[in-house]
Amino acid sequence: MHDGALEVPHGGCKRRRPPDIVEEVRRSHLSSSWAVAAGGIALLSGACSAILGIHDISAPEDASTGGDTGSDAGTMEAHADAPPDGSDAASPADGGDAARTPDAVATGDGGITPVTIGTVGAKVYATGYGEQLHVLRAQTTSEYWLFYVDTTGEIKTRSSPDFVSWTDRAALPVNVDDGNNFSLAHALLGGTDVVHLVANTSGTSYATRHVRATIASEQITASDIDIVPDTDDNGAAGSGGGSCPNDAPSVTILPDGHVYDVTAWTGHPNKGTTCDTNIYVSTAVDTGTAWTFGLAHDGYYVSVPTYAYSHELLTLPEAGVALALWPDEDNSAQTQFDSVGWAFSSTFVLDSGAIGTDGTVPVASAELFAGMGTQMSFDDWAACRLSDGDIHVVRHVSNGNAVQSFEEVRWNGSQWLPETAPPQVRSLSNTGVVLLAGSDPSRGMLMGAIGTDNSIQIAKWTAASGWAAAATLPATTTPRQSLAGTGCAGMAPHIMWTEGMGPYTMMAADLSSLL
Repeated sequence: MHDGALEVPHGGCKRRRPPDIVEEVRRSHLSSSWAVAAGGIALLSGACSAILGIHDISAPEDASTGGDTGSDAGTMEAHADAPPDGSDAASPADGGDAARTPDAVATGDGGITPVTIGTVGAKVYATGYGEQLHVLRAQTTSEYWLFYVDTTGEIKTRSSPDFVSWTDRAALPVNVDDGNNFSLAHALLGGTDVVHLVANTSGTSYATRHVRATIASEQITASDIDIVPDTDDNGAAGSGGGSCPNDAPSVTILPDGHVYDVTAWTGHPNKGTTCDTNIYVSTAVDTGTAWTFGLAHDGYYVSVPTYAYSHELLTLPEAGVALALWPDEDNSAQTQFDSVGWAFSSTFVLDSGAIGTDGTVPVASAELFAGMGTQMSFDDWAACRLSDGDIHVVRHVSNGNAVQSFEEVRWNGSQWLPETAPPQVRSLSNTGVVLLAGSDPSRGMLMGAIGTDNSIQIAKWTAASGWAAAATLPATTTPRQSLAGTGCAGMAPHIMWTEGMGPYTMMAADLSSLL
């Protein structure tokens, strides 16, 4: 598609809608979008779907071939998260053809057995989103660590040697409204498993908080918990950005120990703007044995009106840079995500560097998927780095009442180019699109999505063969949502999701056998 630096200065101003309205729409979307039928779960009628923001989305049964994949450094995991839909803009209703089009041909479950992790009360998004990272594998102990939130609101942790049996560990003393409000990054620095976590916290103060912790001897210890500058509502007058109810922050760690955060909870009071994409970089490097908290504002992009949705930060370890990605509406209308904005840390723009400036609007024609005439929902996309010269961004799209397809673009080291779409999967909107890879990126990657029949459909991509259907986890009698995973940073690929109508249950499945 397009290459080069994509940002030019431009004005932009947006204002928040009250959080209580967003929460009402969000809960109605989840509690009313499914009906339990004798044979399983049935999607409600097209009229209700239009009201609740649910669409059927499908893709043609195409396969593609791509270029070579490269090696992964295998020591870092960093992904961003995405929030629930709070817009009152009309969403496309179910298309007539969609209701009659069968899902992708089932290829069997490949011997994949879902396991129960635990219950989380009312937190339907406890497992996060496709762009988020809530799980890591500690290299010093070879254990998986899960970060989640339950009804208490605390970010809790558990560890497991096999992703089946879990042991409760220490909670992090920060509170969030749901699992989509935080994400983490992990790196082995100086022989120490270091975790950096960014969270849009709730309670008496709505602020973005950064947490630094270490893992050793099956214990996690938080050593730094501080507020990201200009995000605290209770801070100095005019400094807080307020609680953007649809924001999802992200964090990543570069090989040199610098840490990047992205959040929308930054206030720009002189211009009346809020809920934009604000990027910070640490003022000190993390050596593993020590880190001094300090974050400096490094980028400010006007991305959506009124609401901030999902963000993702990826590390390119060979180049030593971070890649930021976010759904973009060109400041036009809520939920009309016609493209994905992006920037490398070497080109981050702060627009004069002062709080209250106008912010930068990326050149629309240079955004990912620009000019394709299609739209996606906020949680219907994900990115996967197989190497610095092989990065994939996949999104599930809809356009009006028509049934549309997946779309994919791929970074080849110098530019983004379109790829042939993944195989047919009909999916509910905003239940998550997940991209996964294991420790050997030459084996390709997996994509997961929740089908309209409540199954989990999985496709596989390799450089030699392109996309092909890989497996289908059969439907259950309770709805699945909040599909997330282990990302593309060297761990054995696992997916996670929640099931039920409240209380919700966290579920997981090991997909290693598919790579």
